Amino acid sequence: MKTYLVESCVDISPGDLFATWISTKKGDKIVAVAEKCCLILGLTDPPENIQDELTLPSKFYCLKIKSRWDKSARKQSTFLTTNKAWLGKQISLPDIVKSFNSNI
Repeated sequence: MKTYLVESCVDISPGDLFATWISTKKGDKIVAVAEKCCLILGLTDPPENIQDELTLPSKFYCLKIKSRWDKSARKQSTFLTTNKAWLGKQISLPDIVKSFNSNI
């Protein structure tokens, strides 16, 4: 059994997630955002359990981004201007990913 330790507060922002969200086709956005979180955490080949744990927060941020995207009339320049402060904030991933065990 291998143990991974990941800090819950990493350099990740809604802006990082928006860049992934906007460049991904509609049905794949949540998975792409979860994969982006894994990359930012330094998990290049994460076990399935950590991917599963990142799905809910990824869905949450995708819904937040979509809501703000719709309010900006789906125009990237308007979105970026209107949400500049929010996009630059640092966010924390859930504590559940701070440490987890995997059978690797």
